[in-house]
Amino acid sequence: MFYGIKHLVIADILSYFLTGVVKTLSNYINLQTNTNNNKRIKLKKNILLLLFTVSFFIINDSIQAQDDSPHIFTVTTFQATIPQGGSMAEFDSLQQVYTDNVTMKNKYVISQRCVRHLYGSDSRQLIYITEYKNMEDMLASSEEDGKLFRAAWSDKEKRAEYNKANRKYFGHHSDEIYTEVASGKK
Repeated sequence: MFYGIKHLVIADILSYFLTGVVKTLSNYINLQTNTNNNKRIKLKKNILLLLFTVSFFIINDSIQAQDDSPHIFTVTTFQATIPQGGSMAEFDSLQQVYTDNVTMKNKYVISQRCVRHLYGSDSRQLIYITEYKNMEDMLASSEEDGKLFRAAWSDKEKRAEYNKANRKYFGHHSDEIYTEVASGKK
């Protein structure tokens, strides 16, 4: 399994460090002229084995520590409608502007998906699935959204205009919070 570039960098740094340690120990051992050649080679092999074993456990522990914490997901289901005088083009544009100016800039949001109803009994459903590292990030994200929203629409009138245009597309909604189940992860 690939764990990301961060872990490769950690492995490279450890490898570089361990190589330096091995070279230093080898030089030290070579200076010890009292011992015979077989003992020196055996000692080098044991030191190398020990260093690589220790480095394996250090790298493995850092990777495992990151995999153990399940992410948090919010699922918001909207009943969207196209009102009199509205259009799908305007609706899509309003959602894209918000995504570009708020969601994409929110440092607490790992990912977000917006899915529309494709087939079935209720074609009005629009579902936003947002992923966070943990509960603290989810809570901080709400405050960050507010700051980013006020920054994107710094003029009060422009904010009210955007909110009025956007709200006309949404009726009832529900919010749920979920946590990841490790056994269901691909």
